[in-house]
Amino acid sequence: MIKNSIKYFFKGLLILTPLAIVFYVISGIDSFFKNFFPFFSATYISFIAIILIVAIGFIFSSKFSKDINTRIKNILKKFPHIYHTYLSIQRVFASFAGKDNAFDNPVWVVAEDDSRQVGFVTIDSMDKFGLDNYVAVYIPNSFSISGDTVIIQKSKIIPITVNKKNALTLALSGGIGGKD
Repeated sequence: MIKNSIKYFFKGLLILTPLAIVFYVISGIDSFFKNFFPFFSATYISFIAIILIVAIGFIFSSKFSKDINTRIKNILKKFPHIYHTYLSIQRVFASFAGKDNAFDNPVWVVAEDDSRQVGFVTIDSMDKFGLDNYVAVYIPNSFSISGDTVIIQKSKIIPITVNKKNALTLALSGGIGGKD
């Protein structure tokens, strides 16, 4: 029961987080809660949010989730900027949750001074952009889910021989997670 609730909670986070970020940018979640629940304490609002996330995780774990997700996307398609922002954020969170192949190809990005950063090849050929022998590499920032995408020559990257989980842990933890 608790194991399923945790699974539904994370599924709910995966679904709600992109939506929450988009709506936060548009209107601000803080002002929304203050206006919508002026008589509730912050603790009570947090409790409601956790219950809502678990419930949405449960709903999106059902066979009806594709229909709901399709309807949400169809509504958002009417607002192209919001739709593309939503899709980008959803893909990033799906990648971090392991639902996508975005971090399957870890590499060292070699700088001029021979220092290295952990990166992940996201586009293995930039030919369609007119850049022969270039790749797109996402370099995550430590202690964050943000990062930078660089377009770099293939000769300046070296494949990493560890699995993607260890490479991502090294990058996101600032090296602390690699001490095990």
